[in-house]
Amino acid sequence: MVCDQLIWDYRAGYVICRDTGEVVDRIYNYGPVYEKSETVERRRVELHRRKRRNRSIDDVRSRLRRYLGLLRLAKSITSRGYVIVNYNRLLESSKFVFTVHSRRSLKALEWFKAKHLLPVLDKIIDVVSDLEPRAMARTVRDRYILAYIVYEMIQGRDLSYRQLDGLRHLISFNSFKKLRREARKIVMKHALILKEVIKSGSPDHRRG
Repeated sequence: MVCDQLIWDYRAGYVICRDTGEVVDRIYNYGPVYEKSETVERRRVELHRRKRRNRSIDDVRSRLRRYLGLLRLAKSITSRGYVIVNYNRLLESSKFVFTVHSRRSLKALEWFKAKHLLPVLDKIIDVVSDLEPRAMARTVRDRYILAYIVYEMIQGRDLSYRQLDGLRHLISFNSFKKLRREARKIVMKHALILKEVIKSGSPDHRRG
């Protein structure tokens, strides 16, 4: 028989059917639950550990999604083959600043490295960046070629486009003329400082 209406008698501890007066169940009271303080503390530590673990997993997932997004964007940037991405630096900084280089810039750096000119050119770039920051607001290739032209001018050699040797295929004639014009202005204003810089950082070898 199904009883539609129940009466809960908490004093007697019974559940009674209102229609028939029949006891259909009992009300159980287990009383308060007492636990040792060690058990309570252990449970609290475990809950805190679970929250930290879940938070760590969420952080890893968020970081992974960000990295995948960066890699997809880097792939689209490099798809045409004009630029190269430094993936290690990209994943370390999560930014594209100083991580994307054109192939021509990398080839120019390789040429300067083969000539043992990178240390002195780096010093020239640092000094000129402080003295004439607008002059160095250029691509990596143009910064180093500008520094190279300045270096040659301080040595008393006014480079022509034909004298660029292995750099000619990396820069157009018009771009070279603009850089040479800028280099002349820099040398005229800061020749003494640049001579000291080149003297302290000039490579030992002789140019052939």
